[in-house]
Amino acid sequence: MIEILTPAYEAWVEESKRDDAICGGPQDALAIAGYPPFPCLVGNPDLLQLVLGYLQTDFLERLTWDGATEIEYWLDEVTGCDSDKQRVVLTGVCYSKK
Repeated sequence: MIEILTPAYEAWVEESKRDDAICGGPQDALAIAGYPPFPCLVGNPDLLQLVLGYLQTDFLERLTWDGATEIEYWLDEVTGCDSDKQRVVLTGVCYSKK
């Protein structure tokens, strides 16, 4: 997960820092935390939930969809996140065609 998402996270951080500068200060909890390096988020479920909710397309689609077959289910919203050194467990609102 860290290898896959670090480039997308870093791009988001750069965009967010520009937004912070335009708006005159931090715009969310990630900014208030000082934009920690992505691996550090594993120890902070609230920030990890925020980031994975924003980057879910980069994360889940890349790992679960081949880009060609019809989508059978999708995660619409991340509502919770728990992590340890071995795994990340997301909870959320999912939809399915079935």
